[in-house]
Amino acid sequence: MKTAAWIVGGLALTGIATMLSQPGPAGGDMALGVQLYLPTVILGVAGQYCFWRALRSGVGDVWSVLTGRNRKPSAPESQRRSSDSEMDDAGASFDADEAFARYMEQRETPNKSPDISRAPPPAVAHPVVRARSQGGFGRKVV
Repeated sequence: MKTAAWIVGGLALTGIATMLSQPGPAGGDMALGVQLYLPTVILGVAGQYCFWRALRSGVGDVWSVLTGRNRKPSAPESQRRSSDSEMDDAGASFDADEAFARYMEQRETPNKSPDISRAPPPAVAHPVVRARSQGGFGRKVV
């Protein structure tokens, strides 16, 4: 769908640029043609850019079909959304105060048992950093 939109945009911009570049009546004012030159060029470049984007979008669409990247795995029955009537029944039995009370109760009583299964990480020995020897031009200091 994006590809079609880019093509339509390119056709429209290129068509407008073509209409602006058409010469007027014989013996028309040349100053008007000079004044419309820059807008004509800008519209023409924008139209060609739209064609370029359409080409890129089309190639990307074909590539995603060939590699199978646009396919979404279907969700199992247990994860699919339920109907609206089931949602209404679940919403009617929900008590916000009760849920907030459970949350506050869990928040106030954190898990006080320390995790013994994890040992502390070993200390990292840092290498000894030596002073750089002076390099380059000039007098050498020992």
